[in-house]
This record gives sequence, structure tokens and C-alpha cells, in this order.
Amino acid sequence: MNDKATDNNVRDSDKKVFFLSIQSKMLIYFGSAFIIILILFVLSEMFGVPFTNFKGEYEQHQSEVFRNLNLVADLKKERLKHWVEERRGDARVLSESTMIRSRVASLLPLVNEKIVNGVTGNELQTELQKELSYQALTQYLNMVKTTYGVYDKIQIANVLNGSIITSTRNQESGMDSSQYDAFSKITHQGYDEIIDLDKDPSNGVLKLFIIRAIYSPDDKAHAALIMHINPDGFIKRTLHTGGGLGQTGEALLINQDVQIITTLKYPLEDGTTAIPFEYQIKARPAVFAAQGQEGIIATEDYRGEAVLAAYRHIRLTSELGWGLVVKRDQAEVFAPLRESIFYRIVVGSICAFLMLGLTILISRNLTRSIRRLSKTVQEVEEGNLAVRASIISSDEVGLLASSFDSMLNRVQDWNTELNKQVKARTAELESKNIELERYTYTVSHDLKSPLVTIKGFLGMLEKDITKADAERIKRDVSHIHNAADKMNQLLDELLELSRVGEVVGTKEKVSLNDLANEVLKLVEGQIKNLGVQVKIDPDLPVMYVDRHRLVEVLQNFIENAVKYMGRQSESYIEIGARQDNGEDVYYVRDNGIGIEPRYHENIFGLFNKLDQKSDGTGIGLAIVRRIIEVHGGRVWVESEGKGKGSTFCFTIAKKREEPEHDNSRD
Repeated sequence: MNDKATDNNVRDSDKKVFFLSIQSKMLIYFGSAFIIILILFVLSEMFGVPFTNFKGEYEQHQSEVFRNLNLVADLKKERLKHWVEERRGDARVLSESTMIRSRVASLLPLVNEKIVNGVTGNELQTELQKELSYQALTQYLNMVKTTYGVYDKIQIANVLNGSIITSTRNQESGMDSSQYDAFSKITHQGYDEIIDLDKDPSNGVLKLFIIRAIYSPDDKAHAALIMHINPDGFIKRTLHTGGGLGQTGEALLINQDVQIITTLKYPLEDGTTAIPFEYQIKARPAVFAAQGQEGIIATEDYRGEAVLAAYRHIRLTSELGWGLVVKRDQAEVFAPLRESIFYRIVVGSICAFLMLGLTILISRNLTRSIRRLSKTVQEVEEGNLAVRASIISSDEVGLLASSFDSMLNRVQDWNTELNKQVKARTAELESKNIELERYTYTVSHDLKSPLVTIKGFLGMLEKDITKADAERIKRDVSHIHNAADKMNQLLDELLELSRVGEVVGTKEKVSLNDLANEVLKLVEGQIKNLGVQVKIDPDLPVMYVDRHRLVEVLQNFIENAVKYMGRQSESYIEIGARQDNGEDVYYVRDNGIGIEPRYHENIFGLFNKLDQKSDGTGIGLAIVRRIIEVHGGRVWVESEGKGKGSTFCFTIAKKREEPEHDNSRD
């Protein structure tokens, strides 16, 4: 009966706090995780994984299309270039033919004479037909035209006046050929060959003109071979894309002015039809190709449609070049990928619903036991430590309940242990407070002494000024000045001590030998005056330290060794290193006056001086200890007593053991 009531309470609670329950969270978390994983999977499969070599289907498909466009563009470029080279070769062979050169040389004087006498047109044609040279020349040109089948007509013209000597078309003898723009380059600019693709002035038909000079026996250009080629048949066949580039594939040819040479497959963006040699295309691949560049690009075409394009430049002569663009619409290229994404989303959505249903079943079984455990936790929160979880199972919830019971058993022990730790921390804090009070007292006491001196001598100075005693005034001022200097020195060294832990320079690898030699140069005068011998261990290791701070440490040790050397027959200082229980210990040893063991710890305190009459403030060794502590080490002194010398030792933490410090004030 109680179990049923408990189950009912659990169900009621589940209904009230469904959106806060574990069940609802499991639905949200698992559902969100599955959807995110599905999205990431689809995106990574489509577009690749960043910072890896896996590029995804999108880029792979795009690369494949670009390779295909490149192959098609290269093939069409080579075919066009080869075709033009064949036509140039035909023109070169004809213009250099001995038969043509000899016949032209014999006919040219006769034609010029007839034209000067006013004989032109049909009359000139009739007169020339009587000449054997004319008949042979015309027959030869007609044979060439018929054999090759690519030439619309072939003409030979006089370079002096542009009149046509002979042509494969009747009735053109004596006509003016200077109307062709390219002809003037042969007659006036000295070109051997001119290639031009333009409209024929006589009928407006697009033609490829190849004009070559014909030289006289004395090597002077006196005639020109003009070959008219209708390129529509070959160029249109070459530019035809067929089914290899899909339904939207297109190849187009442009001249150096980015004007289309052939008609476009589609209307322009505004619906109009572009006219060859009049419409200047603005699409980037066409502009690049006309400028002499080659490559691939994803951009927009003349319709404003997104395309993938390969562009090539066909260099025919030093002055003539064409641009070739082969392209496909991106909408067609990536249509299979978009369809694939759609079906993957459909399948993924079905899997997501199945996953949510499975999650609901699992969560219902799990949350019942968890809810019971939650009720037990609430009773413990209210102070009932005697309650225990009554869940017995071998799954994670049962393990959690067992662990919870064990936790309750240990709570009291933890409470006791915590009280002990609080007492220990309190005692430690009290010790720190006592040390701070002692530090404050010491600082105030030592700073007060110069102030008392200054105040006393100010009173005496006042009296001496009244008595006008110049000698005593001078002495009083000197005492005041010395007391102020001492206070200033105390304040400077206290500031240095406070800054040791805050201002940490850049640490670097430094040889202890280099540091020792650097310090010896700083105190060289003191060492020479006392005749102290200094020995440096040649095998001192390399340390990872703040170089400037370690110079301070060694300088303090060496200056103290020199200052308290005493009267020795052979004074010496030794700088070296040793191993103590696997730890590197560095030391500065002297044979000076030594230190009694009871003072070994005191000398590192603030303002502690064994000889109160000696120079200094007693802060030096306190600064040394602070520097060593900042470097993760420790410092101490070894001495057997008076007259036995002293050894100041210190350690430095290894690089990997370096403690971290706040350098924000550096």
C-alpha cells in the first residue's frame, strides 16, 4: 500500500515539474545532441572538416567539375589555335610560292598600266583573262580554295593602291581592297603577316582575314595575299559543348576588347540578345581571359547567374589574342548534392523521432528510482541523518544510493576533521598576525630612531642659532643630515624588500659562473683592498632565474664575506655547488669571523645585525631570503661558530617547478 502511494506521489510530482525533471532534461539533451551530431555529420560530409585533409563532397564535386572545365577549355584552346596555325601555314606557303611570286611579278605592271588608263571592272577582267599568267594564277588559287574547302575567297592585291589583281571570285579584278583595316598595316607599317577577325566591310559577314605580303624578286613587298575565311563552321563546332557540360554548359569566345566574337547561348540579364563585336561582356572570367590570364573561378556570368568557369587566353600573334571561357551554372552542378542533403535530412528526422521515443522509455525507468533517492536527500537536508535510501539494484542508481548511505556515515567524521582544520588554519592565521605585528613594531622602531635624532638636533640647532655658534650649527646640521640619510636608506631598502615578490623580471637560462664573474667585477675594489682570494668552481651549472635578482643575492653574500672577513693570514672566498639528497645546493663560503649557531636564523630577519656598529641597515639578508623564496628555493647559513668561517647556501627550483607569480605590475 505504501509503495503504491509512493508511486502515485512520484507520478504527481512528475506531472507538476515535468519541465524541470530529469526525464525532460534527458529528452532535451539527447534530442539536442542527436540533432547536433546529425547536422555536424551532414555538414562535415558535405563541406568537409576544418583543419583536416577531408574536404567534403561539395569541394570534391566542385574540384571535379573544375577539372572537367579545365580539360574542355584546354582542348578547345588547342583546337582553335591549331586551326588558326594551319590557316597561317597555308597563307605562308602560298605567299612564298615561286609560281605565285613569278605570276604576280609579270601581271603587276600590266594591271597598273590598265588602271592608269582607266580600265577597271569587267573591262579589266576581260583584258586580264587574255593573259596566260592571269589564267594560271586564277586557276591555282581556285584549286587551293576547292581543295581546302575552308576559304570563302582568296585575293591578291597591289600594295601600292590596294587594287585587286586577281580573285577566286570573278569581276573583282581592279576593285579596291584598302577598305580592309588590316590591309593598311601591310602597305604602310611593313608587317609580313596580319591576322584579324572582323566583319567584312562589303557584306557585314564575320570573317577571319589572313593577309601576307608577296615579295618581288628584289625582296620588296609589291603585292598582298588576302585569304577570307568564314569561321562560323569551325568555331561554332569547336565551341559546341554537347552533353559533356550538362544543359547549362557554354563556351564563348571574346576578343582583346572583351567583345563577344560569337553569339551567346542565353539572352542577357535584361532579356536582350547580345550582338557580336558590339556587346562588351563584363563577367570576370571573360575580362581575365582577354587580359591574358588563365585559371578557374566561381563567379557570376553575363546573366548574373552563379557559375563555375575555366578561362584561357589564345595568343595568335604578338598583337592578336582571344579569350576563351567555358562555364556551367552552379545550380545545375550542385543540384545532386542538394537532393542528397534533402534525403539525408528526411532520414535523419525519422531517426531523431525514433531516438526521442527510445529516450522517453529509458528516462521513465530511470527517473522513478532517482525520484525516490531525491526524496531521501530532501529528508537529510531537513536534518534527518538517520534516514537511508531503500533502493537496491545493480545499476548506477543502486550504486549511487549505496554511495549516498556511505556518505551519510562519513559526514560526522568529516565534520570533526573540518573543525580540526579550522582550528589549525586559525592558529596559522594568528601566527601570521603575530609576525605582522612584530614586523610593524620593528619597522616603526627602526624608523623612529632617525626621527628622534632629527628632532633632538633640531632643538639643539635652534639654541645654537640663537647663540650664533657656527661650529655647533654645522655639527647639528651634519647630524640631522646623517639621520635623514639613514631614514632614506631604510625606506629604500624596505621598498626593495616589498617589491621583490611583485616585480619579477624575465627568467632566463644563466650560467652561475657568468653571474659570479659579473658580481666580482662589481666588488673588485673591496676584494683587492683586503687581498681576498676568490675561487669559483669551473663546473657550476646553468640556472633558470631572474638574472638581475640573482646578481643581488651573490653580491650580498660576497660583500658580507669581505666585510666580516676579520684578520686572516690568507683570506679566501669560494663560490661553488654540491648535491644534497639529489638537490642542487649553491653556496658562498669564506674563512671569516663565523656566526654562532644561535644566530643562524636571526640574521635573515628584518633589521637584524650581529654587529650594531657595522654599516648597513640589516635588511640585506631579508631581501636575499625573499628573492630565493620567489624563485621557489630556500636559503640558510652553515657555521661552526666564531672564527670558523661561514657558508651561505641556497637552492633554486627547477624550471618545471617554477612557481607562478602575478606580473601584472611589471
